[in-house]
Amino acid sequence: MNTNQKIIKFWDTIFEKDLTFNPKDPIKITEIEDSLKFLAKQCPSIIDYGCGHGKMLFRCLSHGAKRLKGIDISQNAINTAQKIADTFGLNHHITLECGGIELLDNLENNTFSGAILFNILDNLTIKDGKTLIQEIHRIIKKDGYVLLKLNPYLSKTQCETLKLKEIDHDLYIDTHGLYLWNISDDLLKILINDLFTIEKSIMIHHHNINERLYYLRGF
Repeated sequence: MNTNQKIIKFWDTIFEKDLTFNPKDPIKITEIEDSLKFLAKQCPSIIDYGCGHGKMLFRCLSHGAKRLKGIDISQNAINTAQKIADTFGLNHHITLECGGIELLDNLENNTFSGAILFNILDNLTIKDGKTLIQEIHRIIKKDGYVLLKLNPYLSKTQCETLKLKEIDHDLYIDTHGLYLWNISDDLLKILINDLFTIEKSIMIHHHNINERLYYLRGF
């Protein structure tokens, strides 16, 4: 079993449980709920790459977004999202697809006005991460917004404590076979240079970690 197959199996195992929810229920983390409300007000059409069971997209729908697309590598995650869409009669607003970055090739330029990238950019290989940034910039309209959430930046000592194996500069793999691209704030600025500006950044503290949430705007 190669690394990609292990990653898909890991997430399929997570989402094989019954994780259905009421899409009208707000997200308990206020900073995230507020960010989705902002995105929905600014962007009537939104793509979520790494959408999981679609919670973020459904919240955007509740806040006024009209056309949504979710992509995830886990078929179980997509099945759950589809079940929720079916149950609550939301199919006319959302399309869901199982797959990876290759699916973005099928989308035309300026297809969406906004995007969600929550804990996905830094869970890819460096090559795929860079491709994702470029593709999202191509897919969203000029002046569109992207909500980008990253894991905490870890020191070398923290990586060792977590038993992360470094396989490239700032790229690690954990015991489950999952990637961690350890993106610093400075590296992020380099990655999005000439593509996006950072309009706002906040720290989100939950589950004893501090995640970073960025409001990016394309140009």
